[in-house]
Amino acid sequence: MRSVYSDQISVFNQTYTTNFSSFDELLDATDWRLNSDLSNGAESRDNVEFLKVTVDKYYTTALSAIRKYDSNHMFIGDKLNANTDSIDTVLPITSKYTDIVFFQMYGRYDYQATGLDRWSKVVDKPFINGDAAFTMITDTMPRPYGPVAESVTERAEWTEEYFRDAFGRPEFVGWHYCGLIDAPNLIPRKRERQHSGLLEYNGNPYEEIKRALDRCRPHMYEIALGAAKR
Repeated sequence: MRSVYSDQISVFNQTYTTNFSSFDELLDATDWRLNSDLSNGAESRDNVEFLKVTVDKYYTTALSAIRKYDSNHMFIGDKLNANTDSIDTVLPITSKYTDIVFFQMYGRYDYQATGLDRWSKVVDKPFINGDAAFTMITDTMPRPYGPVAESVTERAEWTEEYFRDAFGRPEFVGWHYCGLIDAPNLIPRKRERQHSGLLEYNGNPYEEIKRALDRCRPHMYEIALGAAKR
């Protein structure tokens, strides 16, 4: 805050309607701001600046602890929520420490592409989507999480579209489909939101989705090199 406010405690006091005599007094203060005023733009900015400092310290600590015992251990970091604006805030910091960009984003390819276009200009590292899926409504999954298709046929089309277009990008190297098997509202913790998997609740694969993936999977490297045809 000394840096943000050019070492002027009076300006800080104007932002927060406080009357600290110095930044040293602020440093020793406790419970002086129990809730944020979301209409206060300066306070929101300060919170973001503090978040950046906190994330930097956390990643520095985590990476040094891991590398202390394994100098060659890949450091992936946290899964960054790209369906919010948080990734734009923390990516310049987290990417200083991680070997890849590990993000979570639900949406069809065109929706995700705008973010990937933006982030790949900020960070020259490989990207993995660690959590994405295409869903549909069934009797036991009335409120599935993610883009909701009209049918399993449309789900299969969206899955193949995302596979080919995302892996066709030079920076995109991985996709974790969420999840493997249907998670219906028969599961107590899934009563509010459900997940459509690659397999039905009984373990049988959704054949149309399986065929779509079978068309793509053997040609992953060709797709990445731009040589594969749809």
